[in-house]
Amino acid sequence: MTEIEPTVAVTIARALSRHGVKFIFGQSLPSAVILAAEEIGIRQIAYRQENMGGAMADGFARASGQVAVVTAQNGPA
Repeated sequence: MTEIEPTVAVTIARALSRHGVKFIFGQSLPSAVILAAEEIGIRQIAYRQENMGGAMADGFARASGQVAVVTAQNGPA
């Protein structure tokens, strides 16, 4: 039996995990990357506007000293 290649989303989630990412700041739309990340224990923290997601991630990184990741959707909501 051949092993199925991981998707791009799974590969990204694994890379984030290797770099110690525990949280992703993202809009409430569950993208493939968010779903893959949640499967391996990376938690999504939702925001409503992209600029607030950036501010939240910046504050998190400054306060914790950890890597912060922000995801955004393309186009208007």
